[in-house]
Amino acid sequence: MTSFTVPGRPVPKARPRVAVEGRSARVYTPRKTRDYEETVGWCARPHCREPLLTPVQLVLRAFLERRGQVPDLLNITKAIEDGLNTIAYRDDVLVKSLRADMWYSPNERAEVEVRPLLRPLEEGPPSGLSVRIALPPDVPEGLRARVAALIGELQGIGAQVEIEEAS
Repeated sequence: MTSFTVPGRPVPKARPRVAVEGRSARVYTPRKTRDYEETVGWCARPHCREPLLTPVQLVLRAFLERRGQVPDLLNITKAIEDGLNTIAYRDDVLVKSLRADMWYSPNERAEVEVRPLLRPLEEGPPSGLSVRIALPPDVPEGLRARVAALIGELQGIGAQVEIEEAS
């Protein structure tokens, strides 16, 4: 899993523009969108060794101040997806699972996670997967929280999870 933060106000993907010069026209991406996609790429680079070639899940949390017009979450997602092309994954066509949330905060930013999908989506949830977890009583709270998150993910794919306190 790769996770990183893009500082500043998340920028939605703007529609392409057309510039007419004489008898020809060219289509281009507006500068603000292009700059934000570049920023996303630069923020991701230190966390990505090479682009993934397999399906991924993209998890995005956009934090914005309550001021002005609130951008469309799907357009923010698209700008981040495009900014990660060839850096976190080969192409955004590999994003097969997406979760995006918008929150209000004075600290504007986008928190991004790219997770490789461990199984093809066509297969559906595994049948009969059972996991047993034994936790010693002296496990720190931070680690307990991470284990709880893992348990939630396992249960989300249909696994039976058994937890016991080890002594």
